[in-house]
Amino acid sequence: MESTAHLFKDNVTRALNDAHLQQALGHVRTKFIVKRQQAIDALPEHYRDAVLLSDVHEFRYAEIAEILGVPVGTAKSRLFRGRRILQRMLIRYAVEMGYVKPRAA
Repeated sequence: MESTAHLFKDNVTRALNDAHLQQALGHVRTKFIVKRQQAIDALPEHYRDAVLLSDVHEFRYAEIAEILGVPVGTAKSRLFRGRRILQRMLIRYAVEMGYVKPRAA
């Protein structure tokens, strides 16, 4: 039977490890948020506008098209292409940071 002191020490150690893990995860999350914003800022304006209107402001396709003054199909296309560019930039970052393994060519 484990002593109360030993259990307490184990719980404190576990809590400290969890705190360190949470701190590390917070750092990784913050770095990713900064990188994500840099990637969004790097998008060509017509793609960036569509992505922000959809993914940040949660407008529907028809609303995005109206705001941008383009047909709905064009709004959908810009959103698709903008998201694809973002995906490629962020995957590249994730590989560089070692978060994911590079795809085999």
